[in-house]
Amino acid sequence: MSAPLPRWILRVGEECELCDRAVEVLAEARAPYFECVGIEGNEELMRRYGERVPVLCDARNGRELDWPFDVARVRAFLEQTRLGRAD
Repeated sequence: MSAPLPRWILRVGEECELCDRAVEVLAEARAPYFECVGIEGNEELMRRYGERVPVLCDARNGRELDWPFDVARVRAFLEQTRLGRAD
């Protein structure tokens, strides 16, 4: 039996300083477990996220939070998603 996919995915680029900062912000926000997924080598992800990384994605409903984000924006995004709101 395979492990379930994580709910939260941080799309990142290779050697991306902004992505490193995004991980720090998520830690400061005490975000739930998330998986970093690199976009390099995947044409679809490169096309969709190439200029946008880092992007925090909710794998359950497709909502995304583009960089730049801070602790307050991450917490609001997580809370809105928890409540099922799209604002």
